[in-house]
Parts: sequence; C-alpha cells; structure tokens
Amino acid sequence: MTFPGAGLCYGGDVNPTPYADESDMTEIKAAFSSENSTPPWGYAYDGIDIYPQGNLKAFQATCSGIVDSVDLRQAGTGSNWQVEVLINCEEYVDDPDTGLYFIPFSTDYIFEPMTKDPIKGLTQRANVKVVKGQNVSQGEIIGYLNTFGPGAHVQFGLELFGGSFFSGWGVTSIPLCPEPHFSPTANDSILDLLHVVWPSAKMCYQN
Repeated sequence: MTFPGAGLCYGGDVNPTPYADESDMTEIKAAFSSENSTPPWGYAYDGIDIYPQGNLKAFQATCSGIVDSVDLRQAGTGSNWQVEVLINCEEYVDDPDTGLYFIPFSTDYIFEPMTKDPIKGLTQRANVKVVKGQNVSQGEIIGYLNTFGPGAHVQFGLELFGGSFFSGWGVTSIPLCPEPHFSPTANDSILDLLHVVWPSAKMCYQN
C-alpha cells in the first residue's frame, strides 16, 4: 500500500463564510457559473463577488492551511490594483516513505479596492495580514478590504489543483462550486447576500 489508511477522496470543508461578519457586507453581485450555464448575472464566473458596507471590513480564512502566495498586481496595464491571497487547505494524504502529500483544495481571495494609484495599492497590501508560508487557522483574519473606489469588493473562489506546487508541474487549477463545502449556516448567509441583487438565485450554475 502506498498510502496506508487513506480514503479514496479528500477535500476539507471550508465551512465558514469568507467574510468575518455578514452585517459588514451589503450584497453579492455574482457567484459561480460555468461556461454555457444560464446564471442571472449573465456570464461565466469562477468566484463570488462580495461587497462590503464601509471601509476595512474583515475577511477570514475559510479553511486551515498554508498561505501559498500573496501577490500585489494590476489586473492589466493601467488597470486597478489588487491583492490575491491563495491558501492551500491542509487536508492531505501523507506517504510515510516519501513524505509527499497532495493538497486537494485551495481558497482564493482577490482584494479589489478599485484604485489605479500605486500608493493605495500598497496600502491594500499592508492591510492583508498574512504572508507566504504562514500557517493559518480556520476563522483567522487574513485581511481588510480598502474601499478606495466605487465597486470595491473581494472575489472569493475555490480551486482544485491550486497553488504553486501544481502550477510548477504545469497543472492548471480547476474552479469549483464552493456551495457543497460551506456549512449550512454559511450557505444561508451567502445566499442572503446574493438574493439582495438576484432574488431566488442559486450560488452555483453549472452544466
């Protein structure tokens, strides 16, 4: 046996909401939708766009794991600055002979403060409180969103084969519908915010 005691499938629940407090949020304007699906927002999307009510609202780790990367970048030349945080959830299979492991899920947060000002981009980076290689616990605050411009939000996503380990081998990450991995309470909270904009919408649309 290569993995004594292992199960056939691994994938830790993310459980809590990506935001620390629902009352700090106003709405979700788009959720998960695959190509050729028919979501009410009208396009395929690989995340959940969460909009805060005011400045510096907290976002939390939905799973325990290791911070794979924290990247400050522009979405495109002359575009807005954003900070992406990728966390590899800690569920894994351990091979005692080689020490190798497989991280099935990664959670992805993109802090989008809606500014083209590089100084304000650095300010958003400073308000992300985790660093690459850090161990984080579920529910730990990973950052606060600056609302420098209209439409500031955090895009949250769940990926299979995410992170630098897989990208280093040329493996492309696969966006996943996060709904089955949230707790029932978290699902209700997310749907409450989604229904502010899209009454009766589902969290995920996929073929």
